[in-house]
Amino acid sequence: MGDKAKKLRQWLRTATAPSALPARSAVPTPAPPTPLRAPKKFYEHPSSKARLKARSPTQSMDCEEDLGQPIEAKLEAAHMKRMSIILRAQMRLAKLDELRQTSKKVAEMRFREERAELGNKVASRVQLAEANRMLILKASHQWRATLREKTSQSLSRRMARESKYKGRVCSEILQKRAAPEKLQTGLLEDEKGEACGNDF
Repeated sequence: MGDKAKKLRQWLRTATAPSALPARSAVPTPAPPTPLRAPKKFYEHPSSKARLKARSPTQSMDCEEDLGQPIEAKLEAAHMKRMSIILRAQMRLAKLDELRQTSKKVAEMRFREERAELGNKVASRVQLAEANRMLILKASHQWRATLREKTSQSLSRRMARESKYKGRVCSEILQKRAAPEKLQTGLLEDEKGEACGNDF
C-alpha cells in the first residue's frame, strides 16, 4: 500500500509540473471545415456491396469472359443486322433492276408495235394516195378526151354553119346579080319588040 501511494503521488507531481504541460504551439489547432462534396455514388461508397475487391487471376479471366460475351453477342447481332440490311438492299436493287428490265422490254415491244402500226398506216396512205392519183389521172384523161370531142363537134358545127352561111350568101349574091341581068334582058326584049312593031 505504501509503495503504491508513493508511485501515485510521484505520478501526480510529474503530471502537474509546468514542464509536463504542453506548449501552446504544441496544441493542435482545429482543421478548417472541408467544403461540401457531391454525394458519392453507390459504387464509390466504402460500404457499397458493389465496391471492387481484389480478385484472383482465375476470377479476373472469368469476369473478362463474362464481360466479353455480351460484347461478342452485340457485335454478332450488329453484324447480322448489317448483313440483313445489305441483303434487303440487294433484294431491292434486284427487284428494281427486274422492273427496269421489264419496263425496257415493254417499251421496246410497244415501240416495235407502234412502228409496225405506223408503217402499215403509211403504206395504206401511200396506196390510197396512189389510187387517188390514178383516179385523178383517169378522170383527167377522160375530161381531156371529152373536151377534145366537144371541141371537135363544136368545130364541125361551126364549119357547117359557116359553110351554110357562105352558101346562102353566095346564093343571095348570085340572085342579086341575076336580077339586073334579067331586067336588062327584059328591057332589051321590049326594045326589040317595039322596034319590030315599028317596022310593020
